[in-house]
Amino acid sequence: MAVSSCSWRSPSSPPSTRSEVSNTARRVAIVSVALLLGTIVAAIGVEIWVRLTWDVRRGTPGFYVPDAVRGQRLAENYDGWFAGVPVHINRLGLRDPREYDLAKKANTFRILVLGDSVTFGHGSVYEHTYPFLVEQELRAWRPDIDWQVWNAAVPGYNTSQELAQLLDVGPRFKPDLVVVGVYENDLSGNSPAKTPTRVKRLTTAAARLARQRLWSLEFYRRVYYTAAWRFTSPNLYRRRLDTLSRTMPPGWRRSSFRPSTGCRTKRWRTLDASTAAGSLQICWTR
Repeated sequence: MAVSSCSWRSPSSPPSTRSEVSNTARRVAIVSVALLLGTIVAAIGVEIWVRLTWDVRRGTPGFYVPDAVRGQRLAENYDGWFAGVPVHINRLGLRDPREYDLAKKANTFRILVLGDSVTFGHGSVYEHTYPFLVEQELRAWRPDIDWQVWNAAVPGYNTSQELAQLLDVGPRFKPDLVVVGVYENDLSGNSPAKTPTRVKRLTTAAARLARQRLWSLEFYRRVYYTAAWRFTSPNLYRRRLDTLSRTMPPGWRRSSFRPSTGCRTKRWRTLDASTAAGSLQICWTR
């Protein structure tokens, strides 16, 4: 009896199927390259348009630089415009035309002021910001003391970012007093700062370089924040503020959430300051 043997072979794809797969891959590659080139050309066009139409009085690009922990911070040694007024940021990242030595004199009393755009002085020249005015009042009151009131406020910061900022600069600045200026929207978006990974630090460094070179990033940023503000419920911040005020002691709530009452007794000194966001009254004891 004759025995025949046979071997099994896996069926190969028909030539037509292989051709279809190859054509599909080719089309995907062509479309991807076209989209990439189109995006690059569009980005170059936006960059040129932004540079040609930019009004420097609205702000010079480079005011903010990315920060791996806080998201963003003010660029050291910045000279330009912000919110319609000239702004200078010194080498310590403070809104101040003066430069300071971190070492203190024997009679130095250093006050570090943290906050958002209200404390920074959005739309106000430096001489009209309340940290500067407080310093002038203190110098007139006790000229024998070297008063230093440092405006470290960053427009757009919330209290979580301000805490991260204090943990970062506090050991170097060594303030004798820290003042935090709080506005109701500072209570939104707070989350504990996380230790950045190596990848996060590298991407932040790349983003910082891009922010300093590409003006159009400021344009995209403004579009994003304008849209986010318009689509955010206007009562969200007020509800969060009311919730916080109900958890505070009654005395603190009365003194902090009723600024219109002013300084009622003669033993308080007052200082009025105004910004584009409104006016405020600062009270302190003699």
